[in-house]
Amino acid sequence: MSKPTEVHQSDIPQPYTLPVGDERAAKRKLNRAVAVAAFFALLATGLFIYTRDVTELQESVSFSSPVSADQSGGNERAPAARQVPAVSPSPIYRLSPDGMLLTEDGTPLPLAEKVVGYVDTMRVSDGNASAAGWAADLTSKEPAARVIVMVDGLSRGDAECSLPRPDVAAALKIPQLQSSGYIVTVHLPEAATPQQTSVRVFAITADGATRELIYPADYPFKRE
Repeated sequence: MSKPTEVHQSDIPQPYTLPVGDERAAKRKLNRAVAVAAFFALLATGLFIYTRDVTELQESVSFSSPVSADQSGGNERAPAARQVPAVSPSPIYRLSPDGMLLTEDGTPLPLAEKVVGYVDTMRVSDGNASAAGWAADLTSKEPAARVIVMVDGLSRGDAECSLPRPDVAAALKIPQLQSSGYIVTVHLPEAATPQQTSVRVFAITADGATRELIYPADYPFKRE
């Protein structure tokens, strides 16, 4: 019978113990590794959620271009064109042989006894004439509604009386006339000269009455 082998304490493997300094360094490395792993885990989760949301959005929204009736065989309608509000045309007026302002159907406009106003300047350039001045309705103590420019007996342009004229308000002592000025430009007939062309300017009140304005001494056009 063989003799049992003797085992000494020194032959048994002992647990490895890091030096204190090395142990702390290893813990720091482990903590950094855990933090990096957690960061990439959060990044992967966020990327997954983003990809899922984008996919759902693409499935719910159509990015196809509009199909016309010709392309679809008439089964689908092309998008409707954007609607632009229509601009109301200016009223058409003409002058009677005795100088009364008439509507398009020949109805004379009543004379406004208490309308006052001036054509301060009339400038002619490049085939156009520009009148500037002011007009007021002393009955309502408001600016005239509009100024109409008649060229050879037909209305060719109009403008609201809405430009600043504090001098008029101060002179007439009516604060409401602060904005009673106007400027209106009309196109003259081809090859016409001021001496051959009749250009007359009328104010029209809010209730449809009218009166011809007063012209400067150097007014270049005929007034008949």
